[in-house]
Amino acid sequence: MIHEVMILDHGSTDLAFIEYASTLKMWILSSLIVQIAVPGIFRNPVLSYVVNMAGIFAIAACVGVVESTMARFRLRKIPAILTGVFALLAFSIILMRLT
Repeated sequence: MIHEVMILDHGSTDLAFIEYASTLKMWILSSLIVQIAVPGIFRNPVLSYVVNMAGIFAIAACVGVVESTMARFRLRKIPAILTGVFALLAFSIILMRLT
């Protein structure tokens, strides 16, 4: 959506490699997030695989929803969103210091 503007000059195999690299990056990052959120406590490897795949697809769906709704935001709302994000970041840092 928004990030597609950067690759408009590419085509053919260059575009394919850029899209493939983006896909690999998303897959590895979401797999890492799922493995941190749900550690491998399952003894059954099939169940562990299913949970991992379900988590990856859930993250992909969330990213798709966020990306499609963020494209509709007006630029006036972005500073408010950034302020909220930084407030949550400061709150999480305070909570980490207390524990």
